[in-house]
Amino acid sequence: MASYKIQAVLDGHYLREIYDRDYGPVVVIRDSSKPSTFSIFQDDADSYSIDATMNNGSGKLIYWNASIQRWLITFRPTHSAFTIQETNSDAAWTTPALGADLQILVRDLPDVPEQDLPTNVLFKLVPA
Repeated sequence: MASYKIQAVLDGHYLREIYDRDYGPVVVIRDSSKPSTFSIFQDDADSYSIDATMNNGSGKLIYWNASIQRWLITFRPTHSAFTIQETNSDAAWTTPALGADLQILVRDLPDVPEQDLPTNVLFKLVPA
């Protein structure tokens, strides 16, 4: 297990776990609070668990203690950053557009060459 702060490449802001009245615990960006520290566990050679983060089925990233979802964390050397993708799926963590809802989304990873990946699907893992 290792502890990291997760930073969005899109705008340099760090992710934060907060409690939302409508959705419960969620993962957001551009929150003025101190960044959250996420524990990353290697499950096997290709997948990881990131605390209790999971896609809630509607494409929003939630932080739920009852369930742990496995993720593929792939280093993208062209960008010196990572994508975080559902195992057995094309869905990946995605930073919302500036001015949009602050909640991190889970959307399809674009099927493009690595150098063409948009910055909204790229994250830095910063040791905490």
